[in-house]
Amino acid sequence: MTGLHARGVALAAALMLVAGCGGGDDGNDGGGTSASTPAPTETAAETATPEGTATETPAPAEGASIAEGQGSADGARFTFKITELKRSGPTVVLNATVEWAEGGDESMQIASTFNDGQYQDLEDSDANEEGSVFDGVALIDPEGRKKYLVARDSTGRCVCSVDLGSAFVAEDTPASLEATLTAPPEDVTTVNVFVPGVKTFTDVPIS
Repeated sequence: MTGLHARGVALAAALMLVAGCGGGDDGNDGGGTSASTPAPTETAAETATPEGTATETPAPAEGASIAEGQGSADGARFTFKITELKRSGPTVVLNATVEWAEGGDESMQIASTFNDGQYQDLEDSDANEEGSVFDGVALIDPEGRKKYLVARDSTGRCVCSVDLGSAFVAEDTPASLEATLTAPPEDVTTVNVFVPGVKTFTDVPIS
């Protein structure tokens, strides 16, 4: 009982010291004081950092674009939005949306709007890769003077959205596109992104 009483007195003293907000200079007086003094400081720092990050991150993470521009295809104008450019090991994954802007009839067919203009030979087929693919995008490192293209699998097919002949964009129906590209060195944190039929977006951040 005497030990429990002594521990209770020590705990009460430590709580009073923390509540007083002036215990920093008394940290050498005993184990209870030195252990309790850093705790509020660490907690405040750990809480502040995630909160600061959370207030900055949601803006681009809400589906908003990190870069956008307009182009035209199939008699209509569209808005091309880059929603994410994310590093994944030796590759960078680009996610984008195509939204209706104006003109045309009731919808716009994407088809070969974003291809690279070349028809890749396929290892497992006598045919070439179809033109309705999202393989025309490229990352450009202006300082390193290098261009990074869409990745391809062992058969020669692009690692990207395909069958875009059946992809249509309407006023309330955007289309989502994805392409995996070779990554620049890890110290490259922003790149220019070339999109056929749209433009070259500059200083796009890699997350």
